[in-house]
Amino acid sequence: MTGLKTLFEMLQTSDEAAAERESRSISWISAATWEPVDNHARLRKLGLLVQWSLCSHNQHVQKSLNKDRAQRAADVAGNIELKLNEGDLTEAWYMFQG
Repeated sequence: MTGLKTLFEMLQTSDEAAAERESRSISWISAATWEPVDNHARLRKLGLLVQWSLCSHNQHVQKSLNKDRAQRAADVAGNIELKLNEGDLTEAWYMFQG
């Protein structure tokens, strides 16, 4: 019975990891930002998370997220400019609202 339970848990975690990778590939958050977030989660699961390092970790993640937001805004601005050059005002407006 333990063998089946172990196999089920292994299949369940592999399915969760695949879904996580898929959602991350379409996310605006970069892999460089996900790395410290994953490291934090790993340390927390292992019980090795040190409270005094949490503040610097959070600052690092916040700076990385700000860079990702700026890059996302620049990408959207470029796409809006393309739509305006094509004369598609409606789609440009929808992109701007998004």
